[in-house]
Amino acid sequence: MAELYKQTVNASAGVLGRPLEFEIIDAGAAPSRIAAQVRSLVDNRQIDALIGWHISSVREVLTPVTAPTPRP
Repeated sequence: MAELYKQTVNASAGVLGRPLEFEIIDAGAAPSRIAAQVRSLVDNRQIDALIGWHISSVREVLTPVTAPTPRP
């Protein structure tokens, strides 16, 4: 279903002129490993959004990783 959505969006200019792409992250890994992978993606500006289906222990370690940083 997600792949069909991506194809549909990208067929009409993508999102804000950029193609929609997915980065698959294994949410079944250890929470600390998932947080480290997401931290790397965020720090390197490789993702703009994060969605998923994961257990509470994963959500708890991802919340601070994906929290917005205050602007000066």
